[in-house]
Amino acid sequence: MVIIFFNRGKGSGHGPADYLMGKDRNREDAQVLRGDLEATVENINGLNFARTYTSGCLSFSEKDISSYQKEKLMDQFELMIFAGLERDQYDITWIQHQDKDRLELNFLIPNVVLLSGKRYQPYYHRGEWKMVNAWQTLCNDIYGFSDPNEPKRKGALSLSRNLPREKIQALKNITNGLLDMAASGLIKNRKDVIQVLSEYGFEIINETKVSISIKDPQGGKNIKLKGALYERDFKNVQGLREKIETASREYSASREQRIQQAKRIYQHGSQKKCEGNKNRYARVKSSSLGTIQETKNSIINNELSSIFLRGDGLSIDSKRDQHRSNINLKQMQELEKNDGIRATINAIARATSMRLRATVQRSSRACEQLSKQYERETKKAYIFNASETRVRENMLRM
Repeated sequence: MVIIFFNRGKGSGHGPADYLMGKDRNREDAQVLRGDLEATVENINGLNFARTYTSGCLSFSEKDISSYQKEKLMDQFELMIFAGLERDQYDITWIQHQDKDRLELNFLIPNVVLLSGKRYQPYYHRGEWKMVNAWQTLCNDIYGFSDPNEPKRKGALSLSRNLPREKIQALKNITNGLLDMAASGLIKNRKDVIQVLSEYGFEIINETKVSISIKDPQGGKNIKLKGALYERDFKNVQGLREKIETASREYSASREQRIQQAKRIYQHGSQKKCEGNKNRYARVKSSSLGTIQETKNSIINNELSSIFLRGDGLSIDSKRDQHRSNINLKQMQELEKNDGIRATINAIARATSMRLRATVQRSSRACEQLSKQYERETKKAYIFNASETRVRENMLRM
């Protein structure tokens, strides 16, 4: 299992929703597992931030896993990404895809804290990728999922999971052909690999220490070839298998150390994120008006009683001034509580306004679609009636 955050995140919520479930919400092998997709779209549409949503997926090599594992993974991912927030402070919809011969648990998140209306970025790559990667390592170990960092899985070829199946198969065929040539002694290093690719009509776009990028013959995005065969230090195929086997054994032997390190990284990152979110997005505690009035009356009664009970030698005027000072202090404290109530009401009003604006937008689009449909149906009826009139006229002439 690997965690992927998509680069997209600007604009309305219809784009990601249409991709995840189809424009008519009938995408094959797609299913909403948790959340309300249309409500999530409304929440996204009501935002005016530069980036209105965050999306991505948990991608598996396995074709499917148990429902229990899916629920646990979704729960644990939300605890990580929304650390310090309560469930009614965020919105997330989970959609399952199984149309690529493997399982994907896709998520769509409006970048906002509900009720307060404050902007919320669920994931910052620079500061949180270590924590997320550690969580991925722990989950793969606990549930026994395929580990993308296992040397045997990298092998001679490593491809992007977003490539279509036909491209993946074509590149596997290319790699197998190169391996056969290497076994025959025709390819001895990466320079030979690049030469063979060029001779077969592939345009080399870029070379890095661990990959070769080629131009897509069909005009799509450049295709990055990664794996031992395409690395700069590749020298011969005879030593390639042994190199992978040795690396795999070393990787397995270091499991305990790797897991303990992942636990420390995750706990540190999660605690830091939790504290930051609690400080920035703390819920405003409000008191009822009745409770405030009762507290105020109690304060006044206590102060009045204390005037007559204290034998401190002060004059009546001094005691009266001190009493007024105490009452004013308590009243200021109650006003602060009232400010908290107003802040809560304002936050609710902002959230309601966003939802209302999104609903109006949806209604407008629906009315526009109905209007177009009405025009089409009216045109059809007019054509039909005209045709029927011509038929009757022809019959009368006969």
